[in-house]
Amino acid sequence: MHKIVEDMHQVFEEADCLYPASAVEQAIEKMAEQMTADLKDENPIMFPIMNGGLIFAGKLMTSLVFPME
Repeated sequence: MHKIVEDMHQVFEEADCLYPASAVEQAIEKMAEQMTADLKDENPIMFPIMNGGLIFAGKLMTSLVFPME
């Protein structure tokens, strides 16, 4: 198990940042604005379906301004 953690640290150290956090937050806000405009009169069911999607969905859902389940 220790080797896995070492490998994870190595990947983290060698990874390149493609977009700054501010650009990602701005893109999520833009997406939330468009979804709010499109879905304001609906009651959609929202749930993340991709591996690692929970954090993105949480950030997105806190900016949505319409009823949802």
